[in-house]
Amino acid sequence: LAMEGAAAQQPSLLSIFLSGLKAGLLTFGGAYTVIPFLRDDAVGNGWMTDAQFLDGLALSGILPAPLIIFSTFVGYFGGGPLGAVAMT
Repeated sequence: LAMEGAAAQQPSLLSIFLSGLKAGLLTFGGAYTVIPFLRDDAVGNGWMTDAQFLDGLALSGILPAPLIIFSTFVGYFGGGPLGAVAMT
């Protein structure tokens, strides 16, 4: 995945954690209900581009537990390795 359109702002680890917490709490409706909320946080806040979001979503589909892996991916884009841990 190309890094073009790098993040417009570096989010705090707390904001990444809260995004992951919100996503985790919403999975009771099915894991796919989380996608619009993650997109709103990641793309809406400039952590990643829409194309990067869609590429990550498509690639995560070939892995076990795709939306957990994808959430980790979004956290990584937002805040690097610590962001991935915070999101997960």
